[in-house]
Order: sequence, then C-alpha cells, then structure tokens
Amino acid sequence: MSDDFKNGRYKLVGYRIGESLCLSPSRSISAVMKVPTNLVQVPGTKPWILGASKLHNELIPFINIARFLNIQSRGDVLNQPILVVRGPKGVGNVGLLVDELIGIYPTGTMEDVPQSDLRIPPGLGSSLAGVVSGSGKVWALIDLLQLVSDEKLQKIDLN
Repeated sequence: MSDDFKNGRYKLVGYRIGESLCLSPSRSISAVMKVPTNLVQVPGTKPWILGASKLHNELIPFINIARFLNIQSRGDVLNQPILVVRGPKGVGNVGLLVDELIGIYPTGTMEDVPQSDLRIPPGLGSSLAGVVSGSGKVWALIDLLQLVSDEKLQKIDLN
C-alpha cells in the first residue's frame, strides 16, 4: 500500500456482492441510493440490466452486478443499495446494485494480505486490485472504474 493509503488519507466503501466482501475507494462513487422508482426497462437488453433512469439530468444504466457475475443475489432488489460509480470518459456514470452496504473505512485501518485464499466470482478478477484485512474481515479491493469499463459489461444487447 502507498503511504497515503497507510496513513488513512483515503476512505473505502465496504459492500457485499453475493458472499464476497468488497472495498472500493469512495472517490470512485458519486452517490449511494436505492433503486429509483422511475426506472425504465430497456427492451432487448441482457437480464442483468435493471433499466435506466435520470440522475442529476444524466441518463444512467442500472446493473444488477450479482446477476452479471452469475452469482446468487441475497435480498430484495428494491431494498438493496446502488453504488453510482463515476465511470471513465466514454462510459459515464453507472449504477451498480450490490447486496449490502457495510460501511466506510479509513485506509489506515487496513493491512495488505500477501497470500490469501479469498474466493471471488471470476468476473471480478480483472478488477481485483488486492486483498486487505481490517475490521475483523478479509476484503477484496475492487477497482470500480475497471469493473464498469469491462467489455462484457458494455455489451448490453441480447445479440
């Protein structure tokens, strides 16, 4: 970890996808919300696309990330939190439905785990930035920008 990370300069958002405990930098998340009531279904899209809705005058796609990863989601979709991720240029903001929002943690409370048998869904592998421990748990550090830029996630039509 960098010195800024060790000093606790940054905050990490803890969340769960299926059985996986994940952490991501808070600066990659612009909002946390529930599923919008005005969500519009988009015909001809993959089953993991919940729909689209406007947020601050921007049309945003909402994705059930557990369904995208082919893992069992835990909970009622309407009551699960959505992390609105600041996507890179060309992708834009994306709403990711996660199973649970666990909390916010300063980076200084986390320690690198050099060797870990942490199991994560295969689809998260390319966005895995590391494994850390803190608050009595072992966490997968997930790069949300990498995740929302995934080529498979960009192909939303059924064809």
